[in-house]
Amino acid sequence: MKAMQGAAFLIMSMICALIVQQPVLACSSFLLKGGKRAVFGKNFDFFMKEGYLMVNKRGSAKTALLGPAQNPAKWIAKYGSITFNQVSKEYPFGGMNEAGLIVESMALEGANYPAPDVRTAVSELQWIQYQLDNCAAVGEVVETDERIRIAQGSVPVHFFVADRNGNAAAQGDGTVWSIVYDMKRQRILFRTVGKRDVRIVEMNAFHFDCGAPSLVLDLETPASGDVSKRFEAYSTELNRNLVRKTFARYREIKFMDLPEPAQEYLVRYPGKLECHPGGAE
Repeated sequence: MKAMQGAAFLIMSMICALIVQQPVLACSSFLLKGGKRAVFGKNFDFFMKEGYLMVNKRGSAKTALLGPAQNPAKWIAKYGSITFNQVSKEYPFGGMNEAGLIVESMALEGANYPAPDVRTAVSELQWIQYQLDNCAAVGEVVETDERIRIAQGSVPVHFFVADRNGNAAAQGDGTVWSIVYDMKRQRILFRTVGKRDVRIVEMNAFHFDCGAPSLVLDLETPASGDVSKRFEAYSTELNRNLVRKTFARYREIKFMDLPEPAQEYLVRYPGKLECHPGGAE
């Protein structure tokens, strides 16, 4: 048993301590406000264009994918969300929840995360999912700093957070995803470098209860206009294909590496989440 726990801890440590070996391209995010409306825009500049839109369910019980020594955070999702994922399900680069909260990430060389303390911890990408799962407004996101921290060893990034009231906290040919979030209308518009037609996702077209199957959409799906009905059922095999493809590409460009046992742990992690429809502990 101790040997199995040790192996699991080693795998989680490798997942959460990915070593960046090459500078990343700079992304850009902005918030436009006019009257009672606000829209949020994002260009994702990177070396790899593939990814999925993931539907994440409220009521899912989660434990941060960290070793026991890191004091991993535990929570039950209050809100459903739709996120842009490239690494794996539960590890988004950004997204919007059904309350209209948006969290997006951008690279920040030299970002320094807090030293271990009494707070529970999450990795930098699971921090995004945590906020979308738990918060409806920017003020709530800021308040979570009293309870959780981003684990040391995470990839250096910073975040842009905005809500449907228009509150907000905190290039070139490299752009692979362009995203606009319309918070009031609960709508996501995006296009990719490989598929330039604008596609639209209507948040109110989805059921976010954890008892219903999760859904995904390949970002390279040939389509235009409303793609809300083009999502397919999520599966472990689909997540495996995403994880394998992503880390093969990351290794090829010498961006980062992750051993296959750690990749497989990441593949199966979403399947370990329990469903608590009422949100009770």
